[in-house]
Amino acid sequence: MTTLNVDLGSEANEFLSIKKAGTQVVYRAALRWLLTYYQEKYGPDVTLSHFLDRLDENTKQPRRERERLAEIELNGFIEYLSEREKSNKTIRAYFAATQNFLKYKTFTVNGEFIKLPRDLAKKENKKHAWTLEQIREFVSVATNPRDQAIILCMFQSGISVGDLCALNYGDIQDEYEKGVLPLLFEYVRQKTGEEVKTFLGRDAVKYLRRYLDTRKNLRRGDPLFIMKGKRWGERITEKAILHRFNQYVQDLSFIKDHELEGFNPARPHSLRAGFRSRLTGYMTDSLIEFFIGHGLGDAKKTYMNMYEEDLRESYASFEHLLAIEKTSRDEKTVYAGDVDEKLQSYKNEVEVLRGRLEKTENQVKEQEKAIEFLSLSLKDSVALMEKELMPKALLYDLSKAEELLPKVVNELNIKGQEEEIRLVLERGKEMRLILEQKGLEGLTEYLTELRKKRSELAKSHEVTAK
Repeated sequence: MTTLNVDLGSEANEFLSIKKAGTQVVYRAALRWLLTYYQEKYGPDVTLSHFLDRLDENTKQPRRERERLAEIELNGFIEYLSEREKSNKTIRAYFAATQNFLKYKTFTVNGEFIKLPRDLAKKENKKHAWTLEQIREFVSVATNPRDQAIILCMFQSGISVGDLCALNYGDIQDEYEKGVLPLLFEYVRQKTGEEVKTFLGRDAVKYLRRYLDTRKNLRRGDPLFIMKGKRWGERITEKAILHRFNQYVQDLSFIKDHELEGFNPARPHSLRAGFRSRLTGYMTDSLIEFFIGHGLGDAKKTYMNMYEEDLRESYASFEHLLAIEKTSRDEKTVYAGDVDEKLQSYKNEVEVLRGRLEKTENQVKEQEKAIEFLSLSLKDSVALMEKELMPKALLYDLSKAEELLPKVVNELNIKGQEEEIRLVLERGKEMRLILEQKGLEGLTEYLTELRKKRSELAKSHEVTAK
């Protein structure tokens, strides 16, 4: 009898609705086989609700008259699956799903009275024991920054693939944008609802940054990892990661052909297991389990309340066991070297600027002397010309005014100073032109304006000198 089109009923569907998509697949298959077994035993019209009703009636019986009805039926179900050559692993998985369903409906199954087959570990289903060199190769065969970041985030934090898919940018944003290493982040486990704290090492952050740099304007609620291709922008799924890892494993030189039979030895969960195995024997077991997100009772409370910097230091002390390039401490050392180098560079620039400043100050002093000399020259020139040109008749005698210019030069004793003489002569020509065009009043206005500009010029040089 096929199990594909079996109607499980409203109670089973309600139970399945609260499970994650990946879990639903296994649990639905288990309940379909359970219903198939039950209908073959009790008739095609019975349902799982019928089974639950029987269990309910049994609990109402006097204690000594009750049967171990759930255990009896589940042992029959296990035997039914075994006769149909289901693997031990599948039988145990289907029993766990059925037990969970009954627990959801408030019925307890005592495992002591269940005859489960042994859980034999199959060689082809073993997870790979990672070395750092192999992680490097795994990262190198990944074809895009997203997958490289996923590999290292799982390996360096111990996070599960389901929890990785559920992460948002906001879960890492604060320390990520501040550049803190190792990067502490908190999340809630999808499987247990437990709060977890763990870290990303320097390498994971480096490759994560490469990936996130390809995405713009990230907000706190955006998925940390998203799908590619036609579904770009959607939250990444476990199935998508499994698919990519199944492709990459074909290119890993250290995975032999016979290891590819069965489960992918380099599946995502192997990276989580690799986190534990790499740290075991170095970091305390309780701290490893805390980072992975396993329940620890009072020990977990201790770590959850631990000062974050102490927790960060504990992780950083063993980060070298997970690093394929550099540790956070190595990165900080490089930063310190960069700071020293930049500081020396700044010192050199300061010395250059100091030299320029001294040169500028000398130039300003020379200019001040020139300004002072010119100011005195102009003052004496103007005083002398005003004295000589006082008679109004003389003011309009342009030839007389021109004859006075050499006299001004001689009386100021500035022979041999060609530039100063040229300036005085030019100024004299200007005054002669003004006198010719605007008369005495125009010349007086010109001299007043000249004195004003001279004063402003002196003040501006004082500011420059300061």
